Amino acid sequence: MRCVKDFSYCKASELRNMLLYGLLPLIRSFLPVQLAAHLALYVAAMRLLHGPRTLGDATEIIANELMINYYRDHQSFYTSIQNFVLHLHVHYANQYRLHGSLSNLGTFGQESLLGHFAKNRHGTHHFGELITNNYNVDFTIHNQPNSHSSSRNIEIDGIFDLHDSSISRALHEYHNALCICDKIDQCISIYRRCRLKHTVYHSLLYRRRGSSVSYFVQYSKGHDDNLFGKIDLFFKCNNKNFALIHNHRLKHLFTDYFLSSNYHDILLKALDVYFYVLHHTSTFTDVVTVDKISNMCIVFTFNDSLVVTPLSSSYEHD
Repeated sequence: MRCVKDFSYCKASELRNMLLYGLLPLIRSFLPVQLAAHLALYVAAMRLLHGPRTLGDATEIIANELMINYYRDHQSFYTSIQNFVLHLHVHYANQYRLHGSLSNLGTFGQESLLGHFAKNRHGTHHFGELITNNYNVDFTIHNQPNSHSSSRNIEIDGIFDLHDSSISRALHEYHNALCICDKIDQCISIYRRCRLKHTVYHSLLYRRRGSSVSYFVQYSKGHDDNLFGKIDLFFKCNNKNFALIHNHRLKHLFTDYFLSSNYHDILLKALDVYFYVLHHTSTFTDVVTVDKISNMCIVFTFNDSLVVTPLSSSYEHD
């Protein structure tokens, strides 16, 4: 995400990331609670519509309820900007039900699609026929069968990037719990990276990640699906792949920031699924099989806590 001071240079993808992930954690302390909570209605609705059915069959219903409340009170906070684009948001729930997540279509697809055809209308006034015809032509061209063989290697899920490092005392203890052999040097091998469902996760051992926080993940253990932490390393033991994770415990609900707002009750239905407030420091480590890692997270660091938000979707259609 680009800095706010460079807002005029933001690309569409950066604007989307700012809206979905960064806006609420960063701006909440600068706005009155009621105004920040009203903005949270929009962000929560868009997060619901942008990803998979996080709330099951109720996903688009709750998203629509959030959007209606946002739309209803919009003029109480902003003046002279109640335009047609704002009204289009009310139809997003039906679009989600018919066509799926906004990540399949583009979060701001309605502006870019209509704008593209408006520039290339070739003098006609029959926009409906023109849009349908050009869209069908584009779809046909891009879905022609390709008989050329690909030289790309097939990406296989699992850990990779073997790392030659000494085995720590903690890893000794985990080995003793996982295996009964006495040849730990032959039994355990350490790795820096892991690929799961086309996403590459890094560990803290991987030094070439740049400024990317690609080691902070959401994972599950037992009956708890909402655990978070930093991946210290990956290792193989007994032909199974594991991750050693420094866990950060939940501090309080993100919606607690909006307790004094009129929108608190409705925000409870969705916002805490996407934003989590964690303790700043880790107090213990977990070992889980890599298939328990469910998502990569975006992390915002504050003096006394971390605010993390899992990715809604790892891709978006242009």
